Amino acid sequence: MVDQEIDAMAKVSSALAAVDDPQARIRVLRWANEKFGFASPSGTLAAKAKGISDQNSETDKEISGVAVLNEKGEVRFTIRDLKAKSAREATMRLVYVSIQATQALTGKRSVSRKGVIVPLLKHWRIYDGNARRFLATDRGLLKNGNELELDGQAQKDAAQYIAEIQNSTLIGSWKPGNNPRKRAAPKVAPEKK
Repeated sequence: MVDQEIDAMAKVSSALAAVDDPQARIRVLRWANEKFGFASPSGTLAAKAKGISDQNSETDKEISGVAVLNEKGEVRFTIRDLKAKSAREATMRLVYVSIQATQALTGKRSVSRKGVIVPLLKHWRIYDGNARRFLATDRGLLKNGNELELDGQAQKDAAQYIAEIQNSTLIGSWKPGNNPRKRAAPKVAPEKK
């Protein structure tokens, strides 16, 4: 059973990686969610069957388990588990997914580093020197002043991360606040003879 799941996930990942347009990938993911009964644009199928309205039904756009576009046109992230193994991986996943989701929901090509990315990293408690270095040096991030967007490969990676975030059978080992901090050993003055 586990082998079938892993095989299916690999095929889905490969298929999504072959789709170049980020919005097309989102449409494929939505279609798959609806076809296999996990979610629909106006709420979960289970909620519909019970006559319960979905809390996000008033929003026009949503990427299930990732983000919603509210009535003010602002993106609100709903990610609960980044499916990351480390803080570094969590930083990359969060940055890539937030840019991809913002582009898909708003149509904007770039995302503000100071206005969107940094506050999101702070919210997840991973904005530190490593995160700042990642934002400055990652080759998948195209920079234009304060604005960031993803190159082609980073868009494919982001689509894969979104698929993994939406997969409830996967559980990441990293959680916010898990960042072990190494403390410097106290300096000891040399003994006088």
